[in-house]
Amino acid sequence: NNDANEIVLDFIYETNLQTPNEEWVVQYTVPKLRNKGVFHTDLNGFNYDTHHFRDDMPIQSQVFPMPTLASIEDSNKRFTVLSEHSQGTSSLKEGQILIWLDRRLAQDDDRGLGQGVTDNVPTRTRLRIILEDTPPSKNEDENDFTITPFCRQMWEQLN
Repeated sequence: NNDANEIVLDFIYETNLQTPNEEWVVQYTVPKLRNKGVFHTDLNGFNYDTHHFRDDMPIQSQVFPMPTLASIEDSNKRFTVLSEHSQGTSSLKEGQILIWLDRRLAQDDDRGLGQGVTDNVPTRTRLRIILEDTPPSKNEDENDFTITPFCRQMWEQLN
């Protein structure tokens, strides 16, 4: 791309969990980005949801589905993580996105499955991170999130 303000990196993670009660999470942090506890995920690759960190809620209630992307931004920069397949994601600290790569539980977590999660298989996950300038906003509504044309291009190449 001709715009030097855009940075794109791909990461490939290969997991094969065999130890009970283990979660593998990758953490990306942009030190100077101040998202004020707000982050966005896609619902289906075209519609987006806005989430707000709440320090009065447990971490488990602040992990959301990420069909293809998670994003945080402030008035200067936007940081987006794109994935080839669905993941769990959260933003628990300023400038941070967490992506759950895999988990293995020996017991039921009382979330509806009625048993542990022990059928793990080797999994390959490719994540693409994008750091770009925050696009000009039509208004100050933090729920008015859309991806940039550059991010859409990177998403289409990934998927």
